[in-house]
Amino acid sequence: MNLHRFFLTFIALALTPLANLLGQDAPLDFDQWVFPEFSWEEEDFQNRFLGRYGVNGYTEPQMDVENYNAYEATMALIEDKKEAIAYLAEAIKSLDESGIQASAALHFVLASMLYEENEKQAAVDEYVLAIRKHPSFLRAYANLGFTLMELDKTEQALPVLLKAVELGANESQIHGLIGRIYQSKQLYESGLTAFRNALVFSPENNSWRFGVLQCLIALERYAEAITMADEVLAFGRRDASNWRNRAGLLARLERWDEAIVDFQTAHSLGGATFDSLLSLTYLFFNKGIYPQAVISLAQATELAESSDNFDTLLSTVQSLSSTGQVEEALALISAIETRSAQQSVELDRSIIQRIQVAAELKNDSYENALPLLDALIEDAPGDGQLHLMRAQTLIGLQQVEDAILAFQIAATIEDVAYAANYEHARLELSRGQIPSALKLLQTAYAIEPSEALRSYIRELEAFEE
Repeated sequence: MNLHRFFLTFIALALTPLANLLGQDAPLDFDQWVFPEFSWEEEDFQNRFLGRYGVNGYTEPQMDVENYNAYEATMALIEDKKEAIAYLAEAIKSLDESGIQASAALHFVLASMLYEENEKQAAVDEYVLAIRKHPSFLRAYANLGFTLMELDKTEQALPVLLKAVELGANESQIHGLIGRIYQSKQLYESGLTAFRNALVFSPENNSWRFGVLQCLIALERYAEAITMADEVLAFGRRDASNWRNRAGLLARLERWDEAIVDFQTAHSLGGATFDSLLSLTYLFFNKGIYPQAVISLAQATELAESSDNFDTLLSTVQSLSSTGQVEEALALISAIETRSAQQSVELDRSIIQRIQVAAELKNDSYENALPLLDALIEDAPGDGQLHLMRAQTLIGLQQVEDAILAFQIAATIEDVAYAANYEHARLELSRGQIPSALKLLQTAYAIEPSEALRSYIRELEAFEE
């Protein structure tokens, strides 16, 4: 088994859709990035969004006397939002009925109050009316776009937000949300541009900086991505998710020592998760630091909850046992069994039995291993690895003819056919049966050619002559 190749497949990063529109911190799966939190409730954003219900008379719709009087009367009631909303809605209706067009500004003010009262769909309707009456009403486009995003209507929000940019919007949230929409559509180059524009207007906002990072990774521009990961971290060093995320990127770039340090830093900040501990385990495996791998795997066991978690733990422990760490694997199995009982999760007993077989074989306890293998093969007769293990066990018991039969069965199973023929050939050589060994090696070579095996076959052929 090539552990480097095997474990590297587990630490590849993958971009996934945002946990939700607002980028709230979600649990970090190993192949999932966490978006820093962005809140619609930030005071500076709320002030800009609502504009304190004011209207800029120089750049926004004008109000005649009747409209302005309605506006002033509404502001006098602003301490009671529901009353103010009811009054302004009736005032707009009265103006229209009297033949005086209600100003787009009044619809804008009404929409903003409705938004604040969490009547977002009604707010959308009023923003639309404001835009129909004043097609270049920048703030109405911006607020409409924000509100549609909150309603998860991204397809409708995108052209509205783009129109706001066309009209000259310089709001960080507008560019950032455009970036998220493009990112969700896998338009990463466009998303990258939008996120970078957002950073121009709000350089301290790590949410948009993280968007840049995700797009760079999706575009496989890793050198730039690691630089941006450093910058994300610089703006949030106490955020464990930032350390975990950079660790994942470093792992993908096979900068394992740095990735290990970052994962350990995240954990020291209280940011250990099942997936981050498992990732650290794989990194220690790749480095051949098995004692540390055992420790981090034990810590991951304490956080396991789902059946998928336990399946992953078992397969990882099985790989650990294949490196010779059998006693440690058995101790981990005991911990996994305890944790799974606490979580009411049924374990795959076949993997546990395989690890028990490995333990018996390591101790040359072939008599104990054989019945375990026979039980496993009865449940999984097509598992070539089990037949190979059975053949080796029978050799240990000096039951050569039965071992040969086990090798022959394994040779009919495609994924172990090469190993079966090769190991069978070694057995024949140990018995001095060079012609049959040559035939088996030639079969193995036909399955998986290599120069080394070809040279070995030539040496045996020369010896036979």
